[in-house]
Amino acid sequence: FIMIAGLIAVLSFFTGFALSKLSYKNIAKAAAWLLPIISVALVYFSSAGLAPGLSMLVLISILFLGMKAVSIVYRYPAKSRLNFLQWTCFALGWPGMDAIPFERLGDTKIPNNHLRSGVVFFIVGSALLFLLAYSLQFYEPPVYLLCLISFIPFVMIFHLGLFNIIAAFWATVGVSVVPLMDAPWKASSLSDFWGKRWNIAFIQMTKIAIFLPLAKHASAGTGLLVAFIASGIFHEVALTLPVAAGFGLPLLYFLIQVILIKIEKLFLKKSNRVLKTIWTFSCLLLPFPLLFHAAFVKAVFLPFLHELL
Repeated sequence: FIMIAGLIAVLSFFTGFALSKLSYKNIAKAAAWLLPIISVALVYFSSAGLAPGLSMLVLISILFLGMKAVSIVYRYPAKSRLNFLQWTCFALGWPGMDAIPFERLGDTKIPNNHLRSGVVFFIVGSALLFLLAYSLQFYEPPVYLLCLISFIPFVMIFHLGLFNIIAAFWATVGVSVVPLMDAPWKASSLSDFWGKRWNIAFIQMTKIAIFLPLAKHASAGTGLLVAFIASGIFHEVALTLPVAAGFGLPLLYFLIQVILIKIEKLFLKKSNRVLKTIWTFSCLLLPFPLLFHAAFVKAVFLPFLHELL
């Protein structure tokens, strides 16, 4: 299986670069969307019997490479300005979805103040994760609570920690990438949280490949709905396919978010900051078990935490 997955990953990588150089933009766009669909399907149907955690990592990696192709094809409607080295660094060396900063690869060093915060978040997140793993020897909280508690250190380790460290590295070779989290705890509304602060990589991808293309033919509301459906599908790949359970729950979570954003725009425009904050995080956290559902927590999170010690 690892050989098959590796071959699919290599083919996705080279196909993405080839599509970015294709002059026929409509063909390139159609093929770019087919790439992650076909790649994920091939990996999924060849991974029967694989441990859920490993299956999750492989599926996420394959989906990630496929969406890199989608992003670069839509970012450059004709031919990409990235050479092969720049594409390699963008596709394999950065989780963000905007290729343009990599045009400057090799330029002079640029200022970046995210290294220190990245290191701090990485260390604190790692400590919390090991503390959680240690505490499970004495008490295992309900699935919902475990889901929330374990999610926080993972975000600190990767999104706020490791990815900020990587951003600081790219700054040393002239690549100015933006951090993939913008203080999500400061969000004043659901729109602010999902549209500006949480997972900037996904925001970049949906803006480039969904919002802007749809803006020519449909309303902003349609673009919002399609973006959240896409997010739901991506999370289905990551959180339900590896455990073969919970199908539809992550998608339902994101559809609920669309409805709540609509309600927010209708009724909470003039609310004070405290009420908006309570509203925002209640809407995010109360339906959270739909996203990181019980089957995923038990099959992936718990075994991983038990193996840490």
